[in-house]
Amino acid sequence: MRTTNLVAFTKTNCGKLLTEFGFQIEQRDKKRLVFEPDNKPAKCEGCHKELTVDKVGTVAPGSHLLFCDDPICFAGWIAEHKVEA
Repeated sequence: MRTTNLVAFTKTNCGKLLTEFGFQIEQRDKKRLVFEPDNKPAKCEGCHKELTVDKVGTVAPGSHLLFCDDPICFAGWIAEHKVEA
């Protein structure tokens, strides 16, 4: 797993952040889809739905794991992995 520090971002700079992390962004039918460096679609670690740039909500601290903008996905992952603050 690749690691990174805690990252804050906005919807306007999300695409740039993702490309700096090695993800690829591809425009299809008015959506900017996110792909892993190995060209597989990037998916939310919580709900496992494919991500678009507009739907990325969180990058897990200490990793490059992506979550959609539904706060339940990130909270559920934290509870499941017993992440301590």
